[in-house]
Amino acid sequence: MRASQTALLILCIGCNNPRDSDDSGAPGGEAACDGEPVDEYTPGIERLGEGGRLSFAVEDAAPDPPDEGDNTWRLLLTQGGAGLDGAEVTLVPTMPAHGHGTSPESFQGQDRGDGRYEIGPFDLIMPGVWRFEIAAGGASSDESDESDEVVFTFCVEG
Repeated sequence: MRASQTALLILCIGCNNPRDSDDSGAPGGEAACDGEPVDEYTPGIERLGEGGRLSFAVEDAAPDPPDEGDNTWRLLLTQGGAGLDGAEVTLVPTMPAHGHGTSPESFQGQDRGDGRYEIGPFDLIMPGVWRFEIAAGGASSDESDESDEVVFTFCVEG
């Protein structure tokens, strides 16, 4: 083998090795979220809070779907089908597999009326599974001060 052929062979060691990575850039040939339980993001994804008192819907996200970098969400908060204004809404994004979140740790929703709250921008610093804990409280209904929380888990592709 000539020196030029040896050099070419050395340069190509590992070329096109499917075990190195895939389109997601994740090592080991697995997408960033393979095997992890996640919610499929669709605009308007809705879930009843853990206490069963409030309903949380991510009406839209920018970017859509949530992605690496700055994100802003519009959340619709309802109680008994009616928009709930005046709540203190907090979002805490974390990456469970890595044991970290964002900086700052939490983000306050801005009340936009009719039960809609804008949250963000918040920086999702890397691809993978992100857990989004949303808590709402402090809004007074006729009966009592209502509070509830919900968790959405999305795959951020990057």
